[in-house]
Amino acid sequence: MKYNIGDTVTKKNIKYVIKYLFHTNNITHQAIIIHQLNKLINDGDILLALRNYIFKNSNKIKQYPNSLDTCGTGGDGLKTLNISTTVAILLSSVGIPIAKHGNRAASSLSGSSDIISELKIPNERHSKKIIKRISNDKFVYLNAPFFYPNLSRVGEVRKKIGIKTIFNYMGPTLNPLGAKFQILGTIDKGSAEIMSKILSKIKNKKFTIFFSEDGLDEISIFAPTNFYFKKRKKHYKNENFTHDL
Repeated sequence: MKYNIGDTVTKKNIKYVIKYLFHTNNITHQAIIIHQLNKLINDGDILLALRNYIFKNSNKIKQYPNSLDTCGTGGDGLKTLNISTTVAILLSSVGIPIAKHGNRAASSLSGSSDIISELKIPNERHSKKIIKRISNDKFVYLNAPFFYPNLSRVGEVRKKIGIKTIFNYMGPTLNPLGAKFQILGTIDKGSAEIMSKILSKIKNKKFTIFFSEDGLDEISIFAPTNFYFKKRKKHYKNENFTHDL
C-alpha cells in the first residue's frame, strides 16, 4: 500500500503515512498530515503507531528504569514557567533519580531544553556519561533530538503550526533511559485518559497524571486538580482533589 498526500489517514495506511511524514522535505505536506493526525488524536492505535515508529528509529542507550520522568504534554497556552523541569530539579535535590526527557519549545514560550540551556546543565548524549550523571547527581537531562532524530525532521513545521499537536503526546512515552516511573501534567480529561492508556501499554510501573480545571497542565493552587494513578498492572484510577486557599 502506498500513501499519496491528500489520501485520508486510516489505521490501514497509518504506517505509510508516518513514513511519508518523516521522509518528505515538503513542510506543507507535513502540516497537512499533522492536521489529519490531530483529528485522530483520541485513537490509541494511531498514537501508538506514531510512538512506536519514533522509538524504533531511535538512537538506543543503556536503560536506567529505576528513575522518574516529569515530562508532560505541554501546550496549555498559559505562558507559565517550565514547571516540569523545575520540579525535576527539586526532586533530584532530595535524592530521587530523575531522567528528565524534553525538547525545545514547539507549542509554548519555553521548553525544557530552553531552561536547561540557560542553567548551563550539560546535555549528555553518550550512554556512559548519562548513567554516571544520574547515578552521581540524581539528575540527567535527555534532549529528545539526540535520541529521536526523526523529531528534528518535524521541528520546523511544529514551530510554524505553533499549537498543541499529536506530537505533544509523544515525549512522555519515549523516555530514552526507559524510566518506569512518571508524573505527568496534561491539559484536560481527554488528554489524561489518552496518556493513561498509552503509558499502561508501554509497561510503566507507576504513573500519576494530572490536569487542573483552570486549564493548567500542572497541579493548580487556584482550581480543583484531577489525578489518574496507576495502581497495578493495566489498572488506573481517577480521583479529584481541591485545594483550600
